[in-house]
Amino acid sequence: MSQGENPTPEAAQPKKRPVVVWVAVIIVVLIVIIAGSYYAYSLTKKSTTPGEIVIGTLYASTGGFASTSMPEYDGLQLWATQVNNQGGIFVSSLNEKMKVKIVAYDDSSDPGTATTLYNQLITVNKVNFLVADFGSVLTAPAVSIAEEHHVLLFDVTGSSASFFNVSSPYIVLTSIPGSPAYATYGAPQLMSLNITKVAVAYAENDFTTPLSQIFVSDLEAHNITPVYDQGFSTSQSDFTSMITTLQSYKPQAVVFYGYPTNDIPFINEMHSMGVTFPYLFTIFPGQLYTLMQSAVGNNMTYTFTYAFPPETVYNNVNYGMSLSALESAWNSTYSSVPFGYLSVAGYTAGLIIQDGIATAGSLNATLVRNAINSFSGKITTVDGLFQVDSVTGMQTGEAPPIGQVVPNGSGGLKVNIVYPSSMATGTPVYPAP
Repeated sequence: MSQGENPTPEAAQPKKRPVVVWVAVIIVVLIVIIAGSYYAYSLTKKSTTPGEIVIGTLYASTGGFASTSMPEYDGLQLWATQVNNQGGIFVSSLNEKMKVKIVAYDDSSDPGTATTLYNQLITVNKVNFLVADFGSVLTAPAVSIAEEHHVLLFDVTGSSASFFNVSSPYIVLTSIPGSPAYATYGAPQLMSLNITKVAVAYAENDFTTPLSQIFVSDLEAHNITPVYDQGFSTSQSDFTSMITTLQSYKPQAVVFYGYPTNDIPFINEMHSMGVTFPYLFTIFPGQLYTLMQSAVGNNMTYTFTYAFPPETVYNNVNYGMSLSALESAWNSTYSSVPFGYLSVAGYTAGLIIQDGIATAGSLNATLVRNAINSFSGKITTVDGLFQVDSVTGMQTGEAPPIGQVVPNGSGGLKVNIVYPSSMATGTPVYPAP
């Protein structure tokens, strides 16, 4: 067509868009909408299906509880590593194996800091379960927080009777007996030695105050009233005046309930003052033998104490590693940290978490607690018979026998189990030389 010519009528008319094009466009739009909806559904499904089991815990790297908190925390970490190396814990309701993720914060041995951090683990980190830090002092803040938020608390070594004086589905004591079980053999052993003149000193905290009350009640049931029954501050580290006062009562037995930071100065000050009591009981030579040996050495010779693993060996383990296997795994993982009871305690807590989730097939706190009740009294770990009160969650198994630190014949020391007779590996030396 040359310039200036008018277009033909056919050329001037716009072409009609075929109907099939509109149909194709509609189909494409529908596909995009459907695909987008499916993608959004997939994202929602993924976000609501947990990919891991999140466990929140605290540890104390500094302060008075550091020496006891860290090995307990390491024991929990050892368990988690072992479980994850096996692919995780099978959760039947989700039809998948789930690995464990531990979220941990440092409370620096301060209960106030622990309160803040337990809350943070629940409200910010949204953990599935809580594991308490060492002992009753650092466990106490977690008890009410777990109850308030309906999160199951695995209490490793906080044995205060006050934690278990009401019905609660949100706490389980995993690795140490509650105060009543702790005191199981105390008064009977003194009776077996014909001891009737007893002095009792205790640190005023959630662990040793209830323990001393139960022990004194047991004594009174045998018509024995202590000649001395006094509390002291958990932070106290000078006991020279107390030792002098105790001497004045001429007791046949002194029962001293404190933490390691109390046991260590008490025993060392007795030695430096040249004081010997016919019978002395303290808690931690048998519970933290390596620590006490390095801190007091031969000064603790002939001290009576609770005998925990590894001093006590349970040969009928049917869940988890045996003592020798656990010790081997520990030494290959933490070569510079001595293996001891708190290594066992942290690891045992992990086992109870594992069996609870696997048996329940769920991460629901109530279902896991019910599952734990179902196998209570049926499993024995490296820490002994696991058995809890189904209502309160207090550990009633794992009652420690009474041991005595004695010379091993080679210039060192060992712990003989001396009561009850069914577990004894030696006879008690009383009175102390």
